[in-house]
Amino acid sequence: MSLRLIAKALPVTVALVVGASVFLLFGGMDKVESSGSYACPMLCVVLDAPGICPVCGMDLEHLVETGDTIIVSDVGTALAGLGSIDISLKDLATVMRFPAQVVLASESVVQATSWADGRITDLRITGPGELVARGQILAVLHSPQVLSAGIDYQAAVVSGDSFLIAVASDRLRELGIQPTEGMNPTAAAYIRSPVAGTIGDILKNSGSWVSRGAPLATVVESGGRELRIDIPENMINEVEYGLSVSSSFSGEDEEWNGTVDRIAVQLDSGTLTLPVFSSLPDSLSAVPGSFVSAEIRFSGSGSMVVAVPEQAVLTLGERNVVYVDLGNSQYVPRVIQVGKLSFDRNSEPYFPVLSGLVAGDRVVQDGAFLLDSQAELTGITSLMNTGNDS
Repeated sequence: MSLRLIAKALPVTVALVVGASVFLLFGGMDKVESSGSYACPMLCVVLDAPGICPVCGMDLEHLVETGDTIIVSDVGTALAGLGSIDISLKDLATVMRFPAQVVLASESVVQATSWADGRITDLRITGPGELVARGQILAVLHSPQVLSAGIDYQAAVVSGDSFLIAVASDRLRELGIQPTEGMNPTAAAYIRSPVAGTIGDILKNSGSWVSRGAPLATVVESGGRELRIDIPENMINEVEYGLSVSSSFSGEDEEWNGTVDRIAVQLDSGTLTLPVFSSLPDSLSAVPGSFVSAEIRFSGSGSMVVAVPEQAVLTLGERNVVYVDLGNSQYVPRVIQVGKLSFDRNSEPYFPVLSGLVAGDRVVQDGAFLLDSQAELTGITSLMNTGNDS
């Protein structure tokens, strides 16, 4: 039970900032000329007679008993940005977090090999995870073998002998050089990426000698990386294709979102989990073998439950408080019990209500924190004050 000020103009809307503290003010209180308790709008003191507050110098106003109800004027409601929503039944989906690992899809790793003998003079890739295009030059070699073949081709063209030209052309092609390039003989040879994808392992360094057919690096072909998520055995009946998956990767500014597009046919015997997979795009710099955590949004159960928007719930540890809109600009705090954060079919976050609210109740969705600050100042039930809990 507490004494409250009846506010008519600007309650819970004006803040006086002193240092790091914010004091919520009442505005335009009714003056009641009768015995009882009196306080200034800032509640510095509570006295038994009207007058001037000895702390802030403001007029003392009569306090009227309202219990735990907070009364806010229409103007105050608008200025405070208070907005309410009706509690209803919803089919909610559960979001759960699981360990996950970036893995290579089967048969997706290829080698970038050299077509000629030579020494690497310019290595143009820096490390695993680098994105490359099909045909992109990965390294430049100094190859006397290529220079010699170019000179032979040029001489054959000058001679005009079709047989010699054909032989010289074939030799250039075997070294990865087009005959048209042979008209300007050079010792430069190129190792190119055979597919679009990302660099896996780099097997040679700048200055290394590379023999014809030797690999320079491995390339993970486009679409060749997946996120493997291990689902516990007791949840495998909830798994289905198309479930939403999200995760965050080191070096990425935004969260990645995908779907479950592959499900293993049997449990992993080592972990007794069911691996599910989601394909990763080439734009991600996720390195195969790296570990992350992933969230999967499971479909709703099909049963309707009382649900309250996440935004309407003030939470401190296991304590959850909402402000019920009673109508006529009156609000009352209420302690509720909620389940795990879930989502409706529009992907909006909701808590399933276990107790404290029923369908048809109306709660404050916007501005609940301001009301809670008001309740805290006046000593009634609030997020921090449990004294009046039933």
